[in-house]
Amino acid sequence: MNEDENLPLQDVADFTEVSRIGAELVDWDHVLQATEASTFSNKSSSTIAGPSTHYTLRQKAVLEHLPQLKVECSVCTEYVHPHATVRLVCSDIWCKVCLKSFFLRVANDESLYPPTCHRELIDLSIIEIEFSVEELAIYRSAELEFTSTDRIYCASPVCAKFIPLPQRTAEDAWCEACSARTCIFCKALAHDGRCATDEARQSLIDFAEEQGWKPCFGCGEMVFRYEGCDHMT
Repeated sequence: MNEDENLPLQDVADFTEVSRIGAELVDWDHVLQATEASTFSNKSSSTIAGPSTHYTLRQKAVLEHLPQLKVECSVCTEYVHPHATVRLVCSDIWCKVCLKSFFLRVANDESLYPPTCHRELIDLSIIEIEFSVEELAIYRSAELEFTSTDRIYCASPVCAKFIPLPQRTAEDAWCEACSARTCIFCKALAHDGRCATDEARQSLIDFAEEQGWKPCFGCGEMVFRYEGCDHMT
């Protein structure tokens, strides 16, 4: 058994260089779990064969160099600890701060929806735990709005929030944010009596059926083929 306690620590010489060149080859979670779970002692461990400190010294050296075990975020280019990063389907590594910030920007900018990296979808579940209840509600609300094919917004000018399908009836929509009601047909504040816009639209629908027009599957507006094939894009 090797009893020399002054062994060279060549195995842990330059972790920074390793992280920069071959981060994808290292099982970072395993390294972190192993080092965090380890306990160290200044005394040599005893076995039947005799005392040995080589393994303990090597693990202690790994723990001391752990701050150098960092990987580069593909977005901010900062070097962060692996446990604070996420590897996406496209193999890019994002720090959790950048990824969460991106999802919150998506919630405020429909042009960024759905969130992707190198044309690969980014699943919210990989960063969801980092969101507060309020932040998650904001993103989920935006997700409902961006995927809706029949959008109705609160008619109150000081609100104008999107009203999801569960808050609608056949004639009006109730805004959860301000409690105002919006007419489904004219999109103005709800009113008594049959909506004139509804009557005009029904006349259009009757005429469209006579002409063979069809409602668009996306927005519901009437369309007809002027020329070309029947395929729509």
